[in-house]
Amino acid sequence: NSDSGEHLNSNITSGIQSHHSALKYQHSVIDGQGLLWWRLSYIGHELRPRLLEFQYSHDITIQYISILNSPTYHIYFHDCSVVHVDSCQIYVDSYIERVDGRDSVMYPLNTDGIDIMAVDVIITNNNITSYDDAIVMKPCKRTGIECICAGNALITNNSVFYSTGLTIGSVPPNLEH
Repeated sequence: NSDSGEHLNSNITSGIQSHHSALKYQHSVIDGQGLLWWRLSYIGHELRPRLLEFQYSHDITIQYISILNSPTYHIYFHDCSVVHVDSCQIYVDSYIERVDGRDSVMYPLNTDGIDIMAVDVIITNNNITSYDDAIVMKPCKRTGIECICAGNALITNNSVFYSTGLTIGSVPPNLEH
């Protein structure tokens, strides 16, 4: 619907009901051009896309990719199972050059590194600088297709810089979870 601006919220890369899929791009960078989106969010525009999103998907591997400056969440798994994220670089560059030529800082909003609403998850060997949650486990809905209860997650050997770290249980309880 072009009148409501919903098209602006389309994710940059999406997988819906993907099965046995892999993204492996060694020596490649996916740049979300976040700066423009972060500026828009400061003036109240919240329809920002996620960089990589998988929904209702099974057996997903993301490996060896570098992700830079997502408008919002860098990697988001919604209602997924058997997820593996390994040896990725997730980076938010908050330093910008102002109009007067001096360096400044733009604090990005809601630029989580990896958001997980999934079961059977391995997150390992990643470097994350997100200025928000680095890795977040969120509850699946009871009516989920691939996941009705998030869990069975191994999160190990990740390096986190300028982020709030690992978050579990940040979503308040409700009847859907």
